[in-house]
Amino acid sequence: MKIPAGIDPTREFYVDYKPGGRMVFIQPKPKKVPEQKYKVRSHDGQCFKISWTALSYSPFLLDMLDDAERDNIHPEDIILDVDCPSDVLKKVLQWCIYHKHDITEIQPWDMWGKDPLLMDFSISL
Repeated sequence: MKIPAGIDPTREFYVDYKPGGRMVFIQPKPKKVPEQKYKVRSHDGQCFKISWTALSYSPFLLDMLDDAERDNIHPEDIILDVDCPSDVLKKVLQWCIYHKHDITEIQPWDMWGKDPLLMDFSISL
């Protein structure tokens, strides 16, 4: 069976037979599920909401979220308390939101272009 253009073979689709034996391919549109939003609160009490995708660009916030989830707190009740001023936190969250669709992942050792096991870390005095 040849799948016509416009049908994504990696997703579920149906075949319907019309009168005369003609096959019609039907692929339902994927349902958009709203992404979970989390609350982040600065030490001066200002709250911000951020999606998990954007939040995942901050290892610090992601660790705090993992700790809260480990304590079996419902996602809607999680408030991440960060010990920094609201203007700094706002800039960090703006950066995370701006980069949330970036796909590239840079490994720390890739920045130097050297193998960490072969590097000379000795200090000459």
